[in-house]
Amino acid sequence: MDGLQFFLQQYDFLHSAVEGTILSGLTETQMRHHPQQGQNSVAWLVWHVARWEDFMITLLDSEPQQLFDREDWLGRMQLTRRDAGTAMTYEEAVALSIQIDLTALGRYRQEVGRRTRAVAQAFDPKRLDAAIDAERLRHHFADGILGSEQAGWVEQLFADRTNAWLLSFVNIHMVEQLIGEASCVRSLGGFGLGL
Repeated sequence: MDGLQFFLQQYDFLHSAVEGTILSGLTETQMRHHPQQGQNSVAWLVWHVARWEDFMITLLDSEPQQLFDREDWLGRMQLTRRDAGTAMTYEEAVALSIQIDLTALGRYRQEVGRRTRAVAQAFDPKRLDAAIDAERLRHHFADGILGSEQAGWVEQLFADRTNAWLLSFVNIHMVEQLIGEASCVRSLGGFGLGL
């Protein structure tokens, strides 16, 4: 098994875990619920992870545009901001959780997942150890993925990283945000896990 096959195996497992334990059985009200001050909703977490995944996989794809722009997901999700929410205030997160079209969000997440799988399957394994294209990275950061100056540290996180790191971060981010934090949100909200 090579690194790309391993990524895809883990990616598919994590996606099914999110579907089966995190998103399963939640009502619209529960998806939008912030159980306490400073805690994100499941809807916000799904949006945040999908936005970052769209951004990251675009760095590896020959298609230079994020799906977010190419397929007008800003309009389809009924949103007014294009960033990924890093360093968003609690009030902004609550507003986004109320505003977002949950059906469109689910479709966006699925489309980003399809693209991620397609890009990983077509990616040349010899390029895994290569550095992320610095010019492309600068261009995509300038395109509005960060919505506040407090999120500027994220650019440094991506600096001098490899394509392999980028793919592994897609999975790590999904585990940390969607499985880890959303499990806490479900617990604090009294929703249990969808097991």
